[in-house]
Amino acid sequence: MAKSDLSDIDINLLLVLDQLLRHGSVTAAADAAGVTQSAMSRSLARLRTLFNDPLFVRNGNRMVPTARTEALRGPLKQILGQISAMLAPVDFDPKLALGQFRLAITGHAICSLLPEALIQLQKQAPGLAVEVCGWDADTLLQLGDGGADLAFGVVPSAPPGVFQRLAFRDEFACAVRQHHPLLELGGMTVANYCNWPHAELSMGSDMRSRIDEALNIAGCQRVVGLLTPQFWTALEVVACTDLIITAPAHLLRHYQSQLGFVVLPTPPIALPTLGYTLFWHARHQHDLRHAWIRRTLCEVFRQRMGLDAREGLEELAG
Repeated sequence: MAKSDLSDIDINLLLVLDQLLRHGSVTAAADAAGVTQSAMSRSLARLRTLFNDPLFVRNGNRMVPTARTEALRGPLKQILGQISAMLAPVDFDPKLALGQFRLAITGHAICSLLPEALIQLQKQAPGLAVEVCGWDADTLLQLGDGGADLAFGVVPSAPPGVFQRLAFRDEFACAVRQHHPLLELGGMTVANYCNWPHAELSMGSDMRSRIDEALNIAGCQRVVGLLTPQFWTALEVVACTDLIITAPAHLLRHYQSQLGFVVLPTPPIALPTLGYTLFWHARHQHDLRHAWIRRTLCEVFRQRMGLDAREGLEELAG
């Protein structure tokens, strides 16, 4: 058999040869394979043509293998075993996992959510290395070319070919310094909210636009007193000035004890909720290691929010 003949091989013929070797009879091999005796005989004829050898010859009432067939016995067993192993379901053991994966995540989530997630990943998969990279406007598009393996953030929709899993939802809240004049003026009314200067994140344009769109609908507009790319900087300024900041409630609660500001409900306007979501490309959808990582991250993030870790695991295609 020449190399050029490999494309003509029917793998079922190898299974037939295995049955014939096991049973030494066309009739018994046909019964074991669940086919008719004539079908087994036709397959044997094809095998003889394929190997250019009789393969089995009669010795009285028995069929005995030729020397060529005996030489095939070992390699045949090995090949069929390898094929079975290749087609068997693959198990994933995080304790044995090796390698690195890249996680793109928004800056504020790095501090509030990522530390606990890394602790759990290190505990369950000590051989797995995590490379954290920042989030920008092209992050979801870069999932397709390997710029990141997984992304986590607040995005209204995903591009085609990107799967997503909602981890949790959060609401906006406001923060002001202790003894802020607003605390003595009846709380966070719409008028108070718009009249006092705000600290805003230059990198959080999507969240900012959601707030401003809601204010426009209510016929109001904010005054911006500080625009900064750093969330921590904005919080530190708010903690010692009369500026107001509007941000996801879980973030403000996370930093409240450190900086000593006061967290307040937003004014009575229709602000949207925030869906914190994991994103990954379709090429990773069936990868067992990747599936374990995203499931673990989702569970940790939900636990961090005080939610049931096992809920919210539905995956959606972009």
